[in-house]
Amino acid sequence: MDEGLSVETLAWRDVAPESAPDDRVVDLWCVRSGDSRFDDERFFDCLSEGERDRASRFRFERDRRSYRVSHACKRHVLSRYVGLSPAELGFSAGEWGKPRLCGPGPDSEWEFNLSHSKGVTLLGVSRGFELGVDVEGWQTTERMEPIFKRFGSEAEKESFDAVSGVERASLLTGWWVSKEAFIKAIGRGLSQALSEFSIQPLVAGRWTLGEVPSEYGAGCDYQLQLISIAPGHLGAVVGRVPSMTLRGFHFESVWADTATD
Repeated sequence: MDEGLSVETLAWRDVAPESAPDDRVVDLWCVRSGDSRFDDERFFDCLSEGERDRASRFRFERDRRSYRVSHACKRHVLSRYVGLSPAELGFSAGEWGKPRLCGPGPDSEWEFNLSHSKGVTLLGVSRGFELGVDVEGWQTTERMEPIFKRFGSEAEKESFDAVSGVERASLLTGWWVSKEAFIKAIGRGLSQALSEFSIQPLVAGRWTLGEVPSEYGAGCDYQLQLISIAPGHLGAVVGRVPSMTLRGFHFESVWADTATD
């Protein structure tokens, strides 16, 4: 599905990182919420009362499980970096709702971002720079074309329509995850008009940010990378950093090793 796109294929590791990421590294954690290893209720002991209440409000069990797994994973992963137990971690929300670590202990320079789609969760962790991640299942042209026409910038419509040699559905899925990752990096979410910034689809090389609102600097201040997450899923990572290296980890395997220690 991603043939022709500039998609990075990571060597997803089944062991925990030996060191914390430096100031130009993003650690990516991939989680499949349906994995039977998450049937172990010990995994969810760290969830806060608020997280448990939020999970209980989902109508369908698959959505309750996805939420519980995603947020317990967030706690277990971040605890590795900040030196606190998963249950001790505290979180606050920025002006536009982006979650951040808070409270005594954690270094304020730690950044994280979470996304999930159809049973797959992507968690990104960085230190010292703004970070946004998104994961989506591959979309159809029929679904994405009306969205592109409505939310694409004029520059995007011109540049994307000029791309050849790539399936339209693949191209527009890449566009969508890139847009989502950027608005999550700047912490605005969908309060930021999607037509006010541009993605440049450099198919032969790394995709880039084009024009962005001046309050967020310039497009060249950000690095954008499309990544293959799991069969049927595409992800994007945006970091406000001069250059960026990605490291990928399968959380299920790391948790299984920890749980049996």
